[in-house]
Amino acid sequence: MHIILIKPDGIGDYFLFRNFPPLIKKHFGPGCRLTGIMKPLVRGLADVLDREVWNSILWLEPQELIDSRAYRLRWGMLARFLKADLVLYPVISRYSPVDWLVSKIPAREKVGSVNDLKCMSEERCRETDTFYTRLIPFHPDRPRFEFWCYQDFIRQWLNIEPPASATLDRNLLPHVKPGGDRYAMIFPGAGQANREWPPDRYGTVARHLVEKHDVKVLVAGSVHDAAAAVQICQSSGSKRVVSICGRYTLAEITSLAAGAAVVVANDSAPMHMAAVLRTPLVAVSSTRDYGRYHPYPPSFDLRARFVYPPASDVWPPEQETYAHMKKVHEEAKPNHVIGDVTVEQVVQAVDEVV
Repeated sequence: MHIILIKPDGIGDYFLFRNFPPLIKKHFGPGCRLTGIMKPLVRGLADVLDREVWNSILWLEPQELIDSRAYRLRWGMLARFLKADLVLYPVISRYSPVDWLVSKIPAREKVGSVNDLKCMSEERCRETDTFYTRLIPFHPDRPRFEFWCYQDFIRQWLNIEPPASATLDRNLLPHVKPGGDRYAMIFPGAGQANREWPPDRYGTVARHLVEKHDVKVLVAGSVHDAAAAVQICQSSGSKRVVSICGRYTLAEITSLAAGAAVVVANDSAPMHMAAVLRTPLVAVSSTRDYGRYHPYPPSFDLRARFVYPPASDVWPPEQETYAHMKKVHEEAKPNHVIGDVTVEQVVQAVDEVV
């Protein structure tokens, strides 16, 4: 049994989904071969943490299928040789270029999700639905928290009970310690400016962590976050706030996050990293993707606080309803910006979880 599993999403999505491929492989038995098609962003996680799960991995940039004719031609030719028994694309917000790739791979069965039309027009969806032999419906009546969407997909497709929550076994991680002090971590990046809280405010939070909680603060991220990290270090006014941007691999950063007293981050991959590690977490967001990627449901039992603009009218997670989450999500874009979150809110959240 050869399964091609297409999941070319971000790092945070990988943390939320990585508990499911082993379950799929176990369900189909010892003869199951699993080929992943994923974004290069997750290289260093998939082939370090999960090397025993994947028989092979191909790296795909979906946007390049739109932007580059040469790239699309190469993948079109490659797809014809990727013969499989089953092609799987378990994403409710299906993306048209990925549906195109599904259509090009020869396979007896192609399983996808009913599309929520977030990334595609209804007309295009009707066309791409025909590329699949089966579409799994998503649960209509509860918040579409991303992990729950994967649960629903697996439960309906394989008629088995999926994992109750996303987890990461710390024993899989490389052993990395910064040496000496107890430490906290701040991740200022998010890949998009409208998702990033201002660096000078993170600097104030860093100073508070040093002075009140007596921790060293590691400002982490990729080389693209180095400039923001410098601002945080300078505005903190403390030599115990240091930048480690670009110094560690993704797996090593995950290992550091596992040992942190708290992770403070935007709505981005490090938020999910801390959540699956059960590291104390403070996440700052404008309410973008509210209900889908955050806040984490109470059933995850996290030591976490999710901080939103005061005017956003969010409720405590245990009191949230589907209808209210939809209301907040629909109002998020025009009305709420991450810069409206105050330093006082984040400091209070830090004090509650550290």
